[in-house]
Amino acid sequence: MGKVKRGSYAYWINKRNVMIYGVIMFVVASIVSFMLLKPMSYIYCYSIISLAFLGLSIYYNKRAKNVRNVDAK
Repeated sequence: MGKVKRGSYAYWINKRNVMIYGVIMFVVASIVSFMLLKPMSYIYCYSIISLAFLGLSIYYNKRAKNVRNVDAK
């Protein structure tokens, strides 16, 4: 296990704070949708935000694994 910086996404993923992050994203999406006052836009915003976060988390998780493999060698 290589050391992961405290501020990085990999740290968040390793600490299993993904649920907390998901809740924050949910709240942000709901606020945006209520500002627009359209129920369909709520689903649209939330899906885009959640997909974006999922993509980022997978990307940073792969990068963290690559770094660990390099450290092991």
